[in-house]
Formats: sequence, structure tokens, C-alpha cells
Amino acid sequence: RRNDVLEELRTNRRHTFVMKMGEVGPILPMLSQGFPGLRVIHLIRNGHEVISSTLRRGWYTDEYMNSDGTHWTQRASVNLPWYVPEDVAEHFTRWNVETRVAYLWRTLVPSIRTCSKDSEHYMEVRYEDLIADPEAELARCEQFVGQQRTPLTMQHVDAVRAHTLASHENQMSKIDPEELPHFQRVMREQGYA
Repeated sequence: RRNDVLEELRTNRRHTFVMKMGEVGPILPMLSQGFPGLRVIHLIRNGHEVISSTLRRGWYTDEYMNSDGTHWTQRASVNLPWYVPEDVAEHFTRWNVETRVAYLWRTLVPSIRTCSKDSEHYMEVRYEDLIADPEAELARCEQFVGQQRTPLTMQHVDAVRAHTLASHENQMSKIDPEELPHFQRVMREQGYA
């Protein structure tokens, strides 16, 4: 789990660990310096699907952002993710959830690509490809990180095999008009528009 990584590294001195962290983009340059040879597998998913999934989970609502369970936030009338710049803060607090997530998606996806895209230590996996053929994508990931699957890994692959892609409604009409063109641009760049 994300919260356990630092303690696990401190106590077990592992040489290989995997951490899922969508918000890694802003700190990737620092992590790359602290962990030479760091490998990044960037799972990219359609922005509309990310918004829909987030809505189902109840993330990024005012209540969620101001709850005690939300870590690494900047304090404001509506707490902000730590990486939201000051010039966006006022907008973020008044945006609806769809716009908040559209903004986060369209800034985090390119931030990870920009830091890593020319590196031999960077690999992209499309969410749709992972769902369509988890075995092939797992084989690519194994080769990339130089590790082999375990029985636990195969339990996760079985869960992915059982997953059915749901259709997600187009979220464009719900995104703030000032933010929408930025979201649309990244959707086009990622091949989703």
C-alpha cells in the first residue's frame, strides 16, 4: 500500500518495489534522483472514464477534499491536492467534480510523459489494452521491470480478465467552459478524441 512504502523500504531495504501513485508526475524528477534506475509504467486511461470512475467513488467532492482521510492537501475553503498551483487554487475550489478531475487528468498525464517519455526507464500501458489482453500487457511489464509474476500477480490478472469495460458518458458538457479546451487538447493528444 502507498502509505506503507517508505516504512517498507526503511525496514526491508528492498531493491524492487512497485507503487501505484497517479499523482507521481510532479515529484517524478525528485524520485528519479533519489532512486537511480527508477522505472515508470504509466497506465493511461480515457479522461471520460477517469471522471466517471471518480464520480462513482465520490472523490474530489468538497466533502471528500475536506475529510480527515485525505492526505497531502493544501488547506483552503475546499482543500486542494498538494500539486494544484496557486494560480489554479481559486478556480479549483469553485469547480464541480467533473472539472476538477478533468483538470487533474489533463495536467498529470502530460507531467508524467514529459518527465519520462525519452527515457529507457519509461513505458506506457493503455488501460484498454490491459483489459483486452492482460497476459500480453503483464508480459511487457515483466520484461520492462525484470521481474516475474507470482501467484498473487495471477490473482490480479484473473480479476482483470473478469472485468468488463463499461461505456462512459461523454463528460464535455459538465466541464467548466474555461477548462474544457485544455481537457479536449490532451484527450486529442492521447488519442481519445
